[in-house]
Amino acid sequence: MATNIESAHKLQKPFIDHLRELRKRLLISITSFLLFFIASYLTSPYVIQFLKNSATNYDIELHIFKVTESIGIYMKIMFFQAVGLSVPVAVAYRHLMR
Repeated sequence: MATNIESAHKLQKPFIDHLRELRKRLLISITSFLLFFIASYLTSPYVIQFLKNSATNYDIELHIFKVTESIGIYMKIMFFQAVGLSVPVAVAYRHLMR
């Protein structure tokens, strides 16, 4: 009976280790995403201006129909910048911690 308990304990330990590793990776990924999201607040006006200039070069008019659309555009640009910058952090963490 004791051997069954010991073998069950040996099986649980790797599972707990996997959960700890998952928690560590999630914390690093979420933290890097939030930091890059906050940092992209500074660069999003430049990205929007770049997109506006690109649209005017091709004679495309951009319109905002609601007041909240301008805020939504800033938030979307900030989100995609943060995702684009935080994905390499998550991938680099995976390869550096081998």
